[in-house]
Amino acid sequence: MPSNVALERTAGMRRLIGHDVGRFPRGRSAPGRWADAIMLGARAVASSAMLFTAVACGASAGTSANTAASRPPNERPDAQPRSTRSSSPSVPFRPASTTLHLSLGDFGPCQVEHDPQTHVSTVFCDKSDAAGQEGLLFNFYLPGVWSAPPFTPEDVARQLRDSSRPGTFVEGFFSAPDAPGSEPAFHIVTTAVYPDDHAGQAFIIKVARVGPAVYSRIYSRMFVGPSEDLRGPMRAWLARNLEKYSAELERLRVDEAWVRQLSAAP
Repeated sequence: MPSNVALERTAGMRRLIGHDVGRFPRGRSAPGRWADAIMLGARAVASSAMLFTAVACGASAGTSANTAASRPPNERPDAQPRSTRSSSPSVPFRPASTTLHLSLGDFGPCQVEHDPQTHVSTVFCDKSDAAGQEGLLFNFYLPGVWSAPPFTPEDVARQLRDSSRPGTFVEGFFSAPDAPGSEPAFHIVTTAVYPDDHAGQAFIIKVARVGPAVYSRIYSRMFVGPSEDLRGPMRAWLARNLEKYSAELERLRVDEAWVRQLSAAP
């Protein structure tokens, strides 16, 4: 499985450079744009809507998604999973989908890129009228393309969680299957502060299997302000909105047609 992720700093963006990386949304203050940051991803099966609640609200560490022994040093112990599932109909995400319509807003038009260096294909879906400060992206990892040896959802999800990124904090991490007996999906919530840009981002991440391949779904939201003051507002926003946003994002169903289309791409 690919490894050796190294950090490179460039103007207005962050890149985690390595063979095993995919795209990661990096918002900017310039209207209508995302700069790139490259990020490691993972695979797993589509998840049940298990949510982190009580982020930064002092929930008991005994109910955390991870035990103290397995929790990385930069992960908060107070993110607590809770089961919930949206009663709204699912939203299929197919290659023909140009815009995703959710209660959170419209995301699109979506654009596809393939990175020949990392062997990851990415679909970017900026939120309409959000001036590049909010959006969705989907990284696709194809067997035999992203990695020749077999890899598991847990392999990559843990690399994503444990990769060292200055200014990034893992607020919570847990796994849950969509259905009893199915392969688990992995959910990660992180916050990142970019001192040079006086900005930060909150990320709601899911890594899941689609057919023989893998995808990661990353929702990001930008925050602007003094870097030393940003972590609190981001955590407060997550405490208020994580359940609603996670449930709505769980309506998205990535179609296996993506695997066929991306596999056939030159």
